[in-house]
Amino acid sequence: MTPAAVATRLWGRARTGIDRFTKSPRLSSGVRSRLPDVTPERADDLRDAARRFGPLLATGVLVVVLLVALFPTRAWLDQRAAIDVAGNRLDALTAENEVLAERVSQLQSDDAIERIAREQYNLVRPGEEAYAILPQPPPEVRADTVLRILDGGVFWR
Repeated sequence: MTPAAVATRLWGRARTGIDRFTKSPRLSSGVRSRLPDVTPERADDLRDAARRFGPLLATGVLVVVLLVALFPTRAWLDQRAAIDVAGNRLDALTAENEVLAERVSQLQSDDAIERIAREQYNLVRPGEEAYAILPQPPPEVRADTVLRILDGGVFWR
């Protein structure tokens, strides 16, 4: 392969001047380019195609960029909302834990334990007697009052 062919293959056209590595003169510009000759009509056709499809290509690239940017942004916003909800829940649980810790410290005293034993479990100390007060029985319903209610009449007397 000739030096002109190597230069054409590597750079697309021959270079002129002095090669800085070999300090020898470069090839002359008589070597043809690898690109085919483009006629003016063909150049006009290429420009028209670029005018027609250029905006369409730019729109497509813009849509792709927006889609690539939109999905991570939406996920980021969703994560921020989830973090806010979790933070609010954490604050509520922390406040509830403080209330429960205070309740635990109150229930550690003997007086509180005795009060709960008496109120909830009806326990008494040795030597004490427990009395239960029963609720008053409901008033008796007379038979004639029930019959009046069933007949649709006045039920009070």
